[in-house]
Amino acid sequence: MNFHPVVVQNFIELGRAFEELDRGIVRGFLRPTAAQNRAPSPGDIWSIKAMFAIALDVIAGDPHAELGEAANQIAKNFSFIADVVSPDTKDFAGLMLSWRKHFLKGKVPDQQAQLTFNSRADLIDQIGNDLIARGEQITGPRVSAEILMGAVLLLATASDADAIKRVVARMARKGKKPPS
Repeated sequence: MNFHPVVVQNFIELGRAFEELDRGIVRGFLRPTAAQNRAPSPGDIWSIKAMFAIALDVIAGDPHAELGEAANQIAKNFSFIADVVSPDTKDFAGLMLSWRKHFLKGKVPDQQAQLTFNSRADLIDQIGNDLIARGEQITGPRVSAEILMGAVLLLATASDADAIKRVVARMARKGKKPPS
């Protein structure tokens, strides 16, 4: 059986890293990440975070857009997302900006979500092509809205049984009536 040379090289490096452990050398990819005093998020939650970071990135590409205001607008319209991805947050806009910063630095624990963020240009192009095919105009806010709707669809699969209760409770705290 033939393996791609890159795969072979990766296994060789992994073997070397394990051998080095016997000599007290710990490579970075074997070192545990620092505790963040919270439960780690599963991959589907990180994918949702990546979509929000991409939506902010699209808006950041508009020279007339102010990133903080864009985050506030998204938080206002999609605050129910916070109930699933980060139920204890008080500042969803700030949290989204933090996600974007971590993705830009490549400092997220989920490799697939990081890959999604890194290949955001392909996603944006695909959405642009879909908008053109539907006869719609391509604008930053429109592309961001499509990305955020994708995040909402991902949320539907990532939600636990109590997610709806948390959304309703948040709405009640804000004096809003939940849909019937």
